[in-house]
Amino acid sequence: MSAVAAEPPQIATDALPAEKTGGFDGKAAYEHVAKMVSFGPRPAGSQAIAQTQDYILSQLQSFGCTVETDAFSADTPAGRLANENILVKIQGERPGVILLGTHYDTLKKG
Repeated sequence: MSAVAAEPPQIATDALPAEKTGGFDGKAAYEHVAKMVSFGPRPAGSQAIAQTQDYILSQLQSFGCTVETDAFSADTPAGRLANENILVKIQGERPGVILLGTHYDTLKKG
């Protein structure tokens, strides 16, 4: 393992607090990412992706979010693998919809 991978980067100790950034807490965000990375590579069908899904779901539920999952299977170069989308609904203060899509898995190498 390389020295870069062995030592995760440190967040700046002078990061602005959430009350000065409109509510964004950079330190907490970093800690969430560090936790998910600690599970290891997260390709579809792996134990690490299951741990990551459980972590994401538990965190969102602890914040009071409405959470749904959408389980499906997909044909991949490694065969047919189970996958899961996480759908979160947060009531806003204004009409309209904001949609954010992102990945929490990693590409399977080799």
